[in-house]
Amino acid sequence: MHYRPSLLFTLGLLLLSPSLAEGREVKPKTPVASETLLREAREAYQGYRFASARTAIEKYITTQERRRQAIPESARQLQAMIARAERMYPRAESLQIVDSIVVAKQTWLEHLEQAGGTIRPEEGLLDGDSLMRQASYRDALGRNWIRPTSTGLEWLSAVGDHWEKQALGTKALGEGTELAYPFLLEDGITLVYGRRTTQGLGGYDLYMTRLSGQGMSFLEPTLLGMPYNSPYNDYLLAYHESEDWGVLVSDRFCPADSVHLYRFIGKPSFLSGESQSEVDSLGEEAMQARASLRGLLYKGSVVAKQTKGTSHEGEIYFLLQGSRVYRHWSDFSSKEALEVYRVAETERRSVEERREHLRELRATWQSASEQERESLKTEILLLETQLRELEAQLRERYNAVRRLEGVN
Repeated sequence: MHYRPSLLFTLGLLLLSPSLAEGREVKPKTPVASETLLREAREAYQGYRFASARTAIEKYITTQERRRQAIPESARQLQAMIARAERMYPRAESLQIVDSIVVAKQTWLEHLEQAGGTIRPEEGLLDGDSLMRQASYRDALGRNWIRPTSTGLEWLSAVGDHWEKQALGTKALGEGTELAYPFLLEDGITLVYGRRTTQGLGGYDLYMTRLSGQGMSFLEPTLLGMPYNSPYNDYLLAYHESEDWGVLVSDRFCPADSVHLYRFIGKPSFLSGESQSEVDSLGEEAMQARASLRGLLYKGSVVAKQTKGTSHEGEIYFLLQGSRVYRHWSDFSSKEALEVYRVAETERRSVEERREHLRELRATWQSASEQERESLKTEILLLETQLRELEAQLRERYNAVRRLEGVN
């Protein structure tokens, strides 16, 4: 039997297409629900995949417009936050984290390491976060007390045995909105605080401002970049300049009832006017780690104990560059670098002893008489000066180790 070519071609199509052979109708592809696009945008945003977040939110807005449906204000705000995050992301500062810990929000103040100026618990909880207790700041000498209020901040100064409110203009800080966890740096004019706003990256964001030349009001605050701010709540940034360390408190990558305490060393670049302006050619993984602080070792975890032991155990923790960390003496390639590092570690222990002595002197000062305070003040100021010199010398020593190991 002979078949014409056209008949054979038709039979082939039927065999290759089950839907045609069975006579089923091919349904058009179901469009992605707009709610799905919005959820994808939020998830990508919180995962620091900002390009994907931008694509998803743009598709969502386009879909709503085609369907002639209203675009919620929350979606517009998310789009603005994504755009803001994309600009910050490649210029994130490199923060030298030395340890971190996740604790319950209800008890986080108990885990906060204090220095000269102290963060003190206050009555009431944060607006929008019923687990975070409010706190105020009191300087090392006990002369200034900065307290958050429901509509801003108030600055109190010690007068005799009581506190008097200062006539200080705080309108620029965000009058009418709740501010959180103020921290005054040791220069007495630089203030860092948290504020719940849609003009940042979401939730509570960290801002910096300074007192005006006359000291009667604050200048327009600046939204801090990454890694200080994130798509999550960022509550507190404290930096103790005389001891050269600080703490960042954020609920990024935490359970809903927990908060992350990051301890870092080194002066943040934005405080010295050296904020990153150039875009680094980092790989995506390194860039995300720098901007988000994700993937760091947690103090008290099994991994942290294994990698951050003492030198007696044959283990060290020396951040060489980026995410490159030396954890064993054998990691050094230069014998000269190893010897310099040993000297630096000896100096570091001496500096830590002096820091502890300074903390004891400050604690004694709080309960001392006026006559005793005069004597203590001289000793404290001298020790602070010595510490600044020793800390600068120690930083240079560690940098010398890095240079000897081939890090420019």
